Amino acid sequence: MTVGVHTFAPSSFMPDPFIRTFARNSLGFGVSPSVEIPPVEVGGQQYSFSSGQLVFAKLQFEFQTAIRPWLAFDVQINVLARLANETIPLISQGVVLTGGYEFGGLFEVYRTDELTLALSAGATSDATTDVDFQRFIDAVADSGEITPDNALVTTTPSVLAFGEFRLAYSINELVGLMFQAKFAYGEGLERDSPNKWYNTFAAVLDLNPSRGWDTPIGFGLGLKTRTNPAGSQESGDNITSFLGRISYVGAKDFNLALDLSYETIPLDNLPEKASFISAVIDMRLVF
Repeated sequence: MTVGVHTFAPSSFMPDPFIRTFARNSLGFGVSPSVEIPPVEVGGQQYSFSSGQLVFAKLQFEFQTAIRPWLAFDVQINVLARLANETIPLISQGVVLTGGYEFGGLFEVYRTDELTLALSAGATSDATTDVDFQRFIDAVADSGEITPDNALVTTTPSVLAFGEFRLAYSINELVGLMFQAKFAYGEGLERDSPNKWYNTFAAVLDLNPSRGWDTPIGFGLGLKTRTNPAGSQESGDNITSFLGRISYVGAKDFNLALDLSYETIPLDNLPEKASFISAVIDMRLVF
């Protein structure tokens, strides 16, 4: 989408403010280079494992349709799975599977030759299935029996309502800037925790040399910080992400991008944040 003299390339890293109809599919994989795993206690005996790896995969489908030149509706389906590559890290971190959907409206509220500003509002509904071996072992050892309160597998639904600002600013033919500020309110991943506020702030520096250098390749650099959704963590301990993107910008109705990111994420049972390196292939067909 072109704003002023700059043509922006879309990304899975953050949504854009443009009113148009498209279908998008993203598939990504990630791994933690090395995670320090604290000792795990099983049957009164401690087992140590100096480090391990966590791996995850994510899948996204999205469809947005433009109803008016200033209005679009959007729906997304998201799936995320995380597990460990060894027994002790698996006991410590378990297996997590999250699936859900998001829907909302996008409203263009301001536009000039160099800037586009849009507002988005909607809701998300997710269900997180957690296979927590450490919690199960500790609870059975303490109580001596299996009860609904110490089940190995738990599923927690959560619903959030959100509002969002999206901005795209054309600096020149080569450089553009996109910004996102999202605020949400709703349930956490702990059933007994109260509803709370969540936020996401992201910025992407979009580099498109296709006009000046006659190349169909674009680049992007980004930074994102967002509230950790796990209710057991401190609310101020945010997830931080850094983006590097390579994208194909040679077609108006098709976009293909490789999003490479580095994230630091606070996790249960770990003394420090875990670092993840991920790669996401993002494909978009514009109608």
